[in-house]
Amino acid sequence: MANAQKYTRAACGHLAAHYERKKDEKGEYIKFGNQDIDPQKTHLNYNLAPRRGLEQIDFIRQRTTEARTPVPSRGTM
Repeated sequence: MANAQKYTRAACGHLAAHYERKKDEKGEYIKFGNQDIDPQKTHLNYNLAPRRGLEQIDFIRQRTTEARTPVPSRGTM
């Protein structure tokens, strides 16, 4: 079953970094809410999203730009 939730624009970048298991400048995984993550098991992680050649946040930005509906001007309604 799909999970649809609404998030603010500001939250999307943090969520994408969390889901991608981002690394910092030193190459270490960024710690988020769960401090008990075992980095030795990271190779077992997998992502069900198709490989798009983009980071998740870039795909979200691209898709929201494509899906935006232009707002009608005042005189057209």
